Amino acid sequence: MRFAAVYGRIRFGILSVFVLGSLINGSISWFVSEGFGANSGPYYVSPEGDDGFSGERTAPWRTLEAAAQRVGPGDEVVLLPGEFEGVFRLRKSGTEDAPIVLRAAERRTARLRGGGAETAAVELVGVRHVRIEGLEINTRRDASAWVRVEDSAFVEIVDCLMEEAYATTGMLITGSRNVWVRDSVMRRNTFNMVVVSHSEGIVFEGNAISRAPHSPLMFWPHGTNRRIVLRGNVFHPCWGRGLEVFGGNEKILFEDNVLTHSLRGGRARGSTSKFAPVDGIFRFSRIFRNRGAPLHLYPAPGDVGIDTVRFYHNVFDDNLNWGVRISGSRIYDVEFKNNIFSRNDEGGAGDQVITMARGAEWTRFRGNALGGMVTVGREPWRPSEVDGERWTEEQEPQFEGNFGPEALPEYEDPVNYVHSLGADSVLRGGGTVLTRTRNAGTGRELPVEDAGYFYDGYGIPGETGDRISVGGRMAVVESVDRERRRLYLDRSLAWEAGDAVGFSSDPERPDIGVYDYGKGAARPRVEVVARPFSARPNETVELQARLRGGCVPVAAEWWPGDGNRVEAGSVLAHRYEDPGDYPVRVRVTDETGRVHRGAFLVEVRSEEQRKSPVLVRHTFGPKELPIPLSMNPAGRNRLEPPAESGLPKGKAWLRVYAPEDGAPIPA
Repeated sequence: MRFAAVYGRIRFGILSVFVLGSLINGSISWFVSEGFGANSGPYYVSPEGDDGFSGERTAPWRTLEAAAQRVGPGDEVVLLPGEFEGVFRLRKSGTEDAPIVLRAAERRTARLRGGGAETAAVELVGVRHVRIEGLEINTRRDASAWVRVEDSAFVEIVDCLMEEAYATTGMLITGSRNVWVRDSVMRRNTFNMVVVSHSEGIVFEGNAISRAPHSPLMFWPHGTNRRIVLRGNVFHPCWGRGLEVFGGNEKILFEDNVLTHSLRGGRARGSTSKFAPVDGIFRFSRIFRNRGAPLHLYPAPGDVGIDTVRFYHNVFDDNLNWGVRISGSRIYDVEFKNNIFSRNDEGGAGDQVITMARGAEWTRFRGNALGGMVTVGREPWRPSEVDGERWTEEQEPQFEGNFGPEALPEYEDPVNYVHSLGADSVLRGGGTVLTRTRNAGTGRELPVEDAGYFYDGYGIPGETGDRISVGGRMAVVESVDRERRRLYLDRSLAWEAGDAVGFSSDPERPDIGVYDYGKGAARPRVEVVARPFSARPNETVELQARLRGGCVPVAAEWWPGDGNRVEAGSVLAHRYEDPGDYPVRVRVTDETGRVHRGAFLVEVRSEEQRKSPVLVRHTFGPKELPIPLSMNPAGRNRLEPPAESGLPKGKAWLRVYAPEDGAPIPA
């Protein structure tokens, strides 16, 4: 039967095929030269296949190595359900019109287990135009990494689940350009989960990123990356911090993201995410319900410093400590506009913002809602005490036009973290203009007071610049010249001196916070609402995607966080079977074909979890472990103190890990 299956698919006269048949235990084995090429369609790989087969659906190959060696431009490798050991080590490139594709036949049923230490399950080195889609990569067995992209370009990693990498780094992107990681899940590894270095044109979009003992997503070393887009992701660290952008990394756009559930883990050195770029934009994002301080702007030793960063239209809400801290000696030209800081540090001094720099040349706050204290230097102040000329007469005011606690944000539903503003909120229309035109004129070259607020696509294929409003007239930004303070537009406009430039339907009176409530906004935004935010197992949760800004949604694709992918309308009724944190992402298409992304998170807690705060129960017995060995293969829970601790041997020492997911507890 095997002979017939292979022989019937050999096409003589097309390619030279070298076949060696040998009789082994009554069966025929076939050995085919590299580039067998007998199959004109997709090539299939199965754990039950044979590398001597043709690669057709009914005669699949067996190993990732064989598939990687034989494919070329335009070829598609389809992995049938099952587990695959080894490495897909690709050294050949596709083309723009004929990429090489590696995908699962059925989404996330092909499971890659890796090929041993010092390797990755997928290795793309020196290649172009490659797409990886729909795989599950779990390399816990052999300490290999998930994916390595080195010296490559035009690489797409789409809708993959990557978890439990016991390598030092789960995914490494280095020396590469134009790499997209979309709609994927990266979670649970042993140290740094995703590291990007010496690369440019990198886009992380619509992903869920969580649970790395040190850094879930790191752009490092200092000053080695540029033109980075982080959009529509859910950062829910759960073991520590959410991300790290080290100083000197240039042109970083952070938009439409959620950062939640960071905490001071036992190995992550704290809960604070790091954002320290040169020429950076941080906008339209929600930073809420972090069990530690969520965001710190500071140059680490050796950094070139932070320069020209714009934070605007974000919400920092209900974080255990302050919303943002700014510290260090090399911080220049950082501005906050139209952000909401609320319910932060309620168990402490009520700090919403801490900035160690006193002076407008370093940090400026305009038109924000500051729902508590502001610490400048080491002194706490009420917002009214630091605002305007009362703060300093020697230089440009550092705080100007901000709202204090008296103007509470009046969220629609603060219990469920619905951060849209109530209809009567004074923050609607209460914001500060992002920038204005410097003089009257016509044409496509727009002189503005500050060009640092706007995005031009960074030259990344498929990316478009901001659609903005110039005195109520719409245009798309094609290029930004920050030094000359000019925006280059896709069409010719006429403007007056001092015209407001921004995203709002009324750029003279923008709304404070993430969303715009008028019609005809230049940049619509998706608000994801979950009711209830904290659900019980198997309770129905209503997920709603509200497209703010006057657009009409026509389709929505949901990733509710439990491994499913659902095409539905703007409302999805969903049930979660097990307790946990579920990162929700949605992609909404409007009537013009434009795509908008939104993100949120749903907590699911059992009745026992709601009643008891106990994380670990233990008798310190010699045969009892806090978590099963299947979740702790390194045997990190032990009754003897580690040699490096200097503690005497005995039975009284125990390292404790959380029972649900193995998180180290600083006990």
